[in-house]
Amino acid sequence: MNNVKTHSIVIAASVIIIALNLRPAIAAISPLVEQILNSTTLSASDIGLLSTLPILLMGLGALLAQPLRQFLGEKSGITLGIAMISLACFSRIWGDRDGLMIISAIVAGLGIAVVQALLPGYIKRVFSKSASGMIGLYSSAIVAGAALAAASAVPLAEWLNWESALALWGAPAVLAIMLWHVTFYKDKAKGGSQSTTKIAYRRDVRSLSLLMFFGVGTGVFMLILAWLPAYFSAHAMTAETSGFLLTFFIVIELVTALLLSMKIKNIEDKRLLLLISIISTVAGLVFLALFPTQLSLISVALLGLGIGIHFPLSLIVASEHFNNPQHAGNLTAYVQGGGYIVAATTPALAGWIRDSFGQIDIIWMIMGGMMALLTPLALSYSPQSYSIYYKRVTKAENENL
Repeated sequence: MNNVKTHSIVIAASVIIIALNLRPAIAAISPLVEQILNSTTLSASDIGLLSTLPILLMGLGALLAQPLRQFLGEKSGITLGIAMISLACFSRIWGDRDGLMIISAIVAGLGIAVVQALLPGYIKRVFSKSASGMIGLYSSAIVAGAALAAASAVPLAEWLNWESALALWGAPAVLAIMLWHVTFYKDKAKGGSQSTTKIAYRRDVRSLSLLMFFGVGTGVFMLILAWLPAYFSAHAMTAETSGFLLTFFIVIELVTALLLSMKIKNIEDKRLLLLISIISTVAGLVFLALFPTQLSLISVALLGLGIGIHFPLSLIVASEHFNNPQHAGNLTAYVQGGGYIVAATTPALAGWIRDSFGQIDIIWMIMGGMMALLTPLALSYSPQSYSIYYKRVTKAENENL
């Protein structure tokens, strides 16, 4: 029994370390935007692409989760994905060369896409009885990786330079590859049972609503990750203060997500939490737009609370629509895939607004309105609706017919 428990802890540690590597390639850029703009030929729209391209690729990769799982397999696929993330980060040591930052964003996006397409299904299979909590920890680790990258970016750039500050994030990915190989080898005897049930989830309105619910909330997160420090800098805050506020947002989000992952097993009906996440996020966005300096800490704290609930819970709610790990993994991949494509528009839109109008204040109000529109969707996600959805989208195979 102790060996089994120890084995599970080691596998969980492997998943968490992999997840820690899924955002630094994006999050480390935001606090260094002004330095990158001054050192390269990139425009604000191009800076937006450094976030938009990886997010877009995450979405496409998640939509291809099933063929990726069949073609690459979990072990090889996740290894390849982490290796691409590591290569992309290391290449940024030459980030001042024209085009390299864009290329590295594409490579990192492809790597993140493959990992995020395969890892949720693996979690659901290996941690079947505690999958919701583990998905919460996985989501929290993604946020923690973003926090570490954002908090360390300016100090590392001052100590070395901005190129080295970005390139250093290739090293943790190498560690993740090694640990993944060890833990997956120990788990190789565990096979995921293949379901004989046909699923028509892509054509169902509930699936689309889950996709939009995840996509809009993730769009807010990605917008904050890409542009919050630059927004505060435009309002006469120093780079250190702007970077601190981004880190503060991510830490609040991380703490919220961790607390949620510890308590989520005891909460069957998650609608109240979803409503809290919407209200908190909308309030934070409105305060950010109207009182950027006066209420900066309050707005950032509200956003951290709201997104800290929204990001993991939207994935948990999606995964709970199916008990079968294969079906849950496929639906979660679909939700993430389309959701990330929706989310990819926000950093690029903010970059275009800055190039066109010189500031991005209006984007926070736009996203606040989008978040408010999610309220009817949150109210519809009752536990009873899961079984109704399951009956609607499944058709059992009957070999005797």
